[in-house]
Amino acid sequence: APLDFPCGDGKKLSISVSHTGRYTLFGFSQNGGIGVDIEKIRPVRHMTDASEYAFTREEAAWLRGIPKHAAISSFIRTWTRKEAVVKFLKGSVAKDMDKFSVPLTAKKGLYPLTIKGRDQLQEPHLADLSIGIGTHGAACFECPPIRPRVYKMSRSFITRLLSESIEVR
Repeated sequence: APLDFPCGDGKKLSISVSHTGRYTLFGFSQNGGIGVDIEKIRPVRHMTDASEYAFTREEAAWLRGIPKHAAISSFIRTWTRKEAVVKFLKGSVAKDMDKFSVPLTAKKGLYPLTIKGRDQLQEPHLADLSIGIGTHGAACFECPPIRPRVYKMSRSFITRLLSESIEVR
C-alpha cells in the first residue's frame, strides 16, 4: 500500500513500491497520491479465471477475444494498470479491481481515468512505464499530470538508500 509522509512545507510525500524479478519500481509524488506496479511478462496460471474475478465484464470479454500469442502480455498490461490504480486508491486487489475500467490497448502518454465517486477535477491519470524487456509497469497519480521518469539504479544504490534512516518531521 502507498505510504504518505508529511513534509516540512505542509505537503505530503506519497510513496508506492512494487517489484518483480530483478526490478524494483518506486513512485514518489508531492502532488497527491500515487500507485505503481510492475510485473514480469510470464504465463499466468488460470489467467481466464483471474480475469473473470479481477477485471470488469468488458475487460474479461476483451481478453477472451485476444489471440493466444498476445493474451499473456495483454493480461499483464491490464493487471499492472489496474493494480497501480488500486494502490493509488489505497484499495484492495482482492476487492476493488473489478470496480473500474482501464484502457485495454497499448497507448503512449497519459490518459485520464473516470472513477465513480471521485471529484472530476481530481481524476487520476494513468501512464504505462517502459522499465525493461519482458516487464510491464504502470503508474497512477493525481492531477496535475506529470511526465513519469524512469531511472535505472544499481542494486547497491537501492540497498544503501533503503538502509539509511529516514527522518519524518
